[in-house]
Order: sequence, then C-alpha cells, then structure tokens
Amino acid sequence: MADTNELHPRLNILDLCGPNYLSIADGKKVHKLILNQWGMSASVEVNLTGAAVSRAFLYEAVGQLVMQFEKADIAAKLKVTGLSPQDKLVLNSVVVSRYHARGKARRDLKRPG
Repeated sequence: MADTNELHPRLNILDLCGPNYLSIADGKKVHKLILNQWGMSASVEVNLTGAAVSRAFLYEAVGQLVMQFEKADIAAKLKVTGLSPQDKLVLNSVVVSRYHARGKARRDLKRPG
C-alpha cells in the first residue's frame, strides 16, 4: 500500500506484492508506482521490510530509474528502506551495473556511425 503523505509517499512492498519472492513483474509494477509519484512528490520511499527481495525485482523496480534520471535526482528523491545488509549489496550492484550500461549507451551514441 502507498501511504497518503503526498509529499513523501511510502510504497510498502509487502502490502503491494505479498510475501512471495519478488519477481520481475513485481519490479515492473513497483517501478510504475514510483514513476507515478516521481513528478508529484518531494521524495518516494520504497519500504522492503519483510519482503523476499530478488535481484530481478531490484533491477526492474530501481535499476531502470538509473536509465531515466540523473544520479543526483535519484539520490535526492528515492529512499529504499528495510533491506537486509545482503540485499543492500545486491541493490548497490544493480545500480552500479545500470550506471555502467548507461555510460556505455551514451558513449555508443557519440561514436560516428
């Protein structure tokens, strides 16, 4: 469920997706919810407390933001809470991987054909 604070909505993933291992489809759903709040809110919190997080879920929900927004905007606007230390490492890996892919895509666009 999303909390009703319009300036700082909180997406409770366990309520939104259930207790099962979070899938790619769940990640796409959460990504869409983040985007729905992105322009209307000062920040968006994704609360993963109690959720069974997967790399694929994090890639879809958060990693895709890297391809759409600048690093400073993501750091200022997105708050991911409730991750275990191991899941934090996975999230960091996903974000770093996406930044590398973004940089490569930008370099490829600048190359003469």
